[in-house]
Amino acid sequence: SPWAKNIVIIPNCVSEAMRRDKPKTDNIKTRILWSGSINHLQDLDILKAPLEKLHQKYGDSIELHFQGPLDFKSVFNDIPIISHYVVPFGDYLDKIQEINADIFLAPLEKIPFNAARSNLKYSQMTLMKSAFVATNYGPYSTIDHEIDGMLVNSENDWVEHISHLIDSPIFRNCLIANATETVNSQYMIKHHLNRWKKLLVS
Repeated sequence: SPWAKNIVIIPNCVSEAMRRDKPKTDNIKTRILWSGSINHLQDLDILKAPLEKLHQKYGDSIELHFQGPLDFKSVFNDIPIISHYVVPFGDYLDKIQEINADIFLAPLEKIPFNAARSNLKYSQMTLMKSAFVATNYGPYSTIDHEIDGMLVNSENDWVEHISHLIDSPIFRNCLIANATETVNSQYMIKHHLNRWKKLLVS
């Protein structure tokens, strides 16, 4: 700001082409997904204790899926998990759609680096029809808790909120429907193109 007076922040957006092109199908077991890059390793550690407790509680009635370049089995060596390989960026949402997750987890360590992230993952996973559970911090603090997503403030919150989504598919589907409305109204690129145009011609 000392050097630039015209600063504009335009949110990361998604497009119609990024929606599922195959309908969301019901899973026999509730599928819970985490997906991210090596930059999220310290965030992933947040889930270790909560997921162990969820495994003790639900056993093989849930599936824990992880997608990305990390060695997930070294992090979660005490519970069964399903790992998915890295894909090129252009194939990412096709891979996520294939996993067909019911719940997506977005833990964030409360550090400045994560405060500067965007909520793109929220929009992407909403278009994949997954209920979103995230740390109440930074990019996810705009989520309306228990309306269009679930916000976590403690280790117990992870277990409690995920359990609620596992136990109540009706609530889970309501959350996804509300999140879809949020993304449609606030984060579709068609609603922000005018801001890019205004910025580029100013």
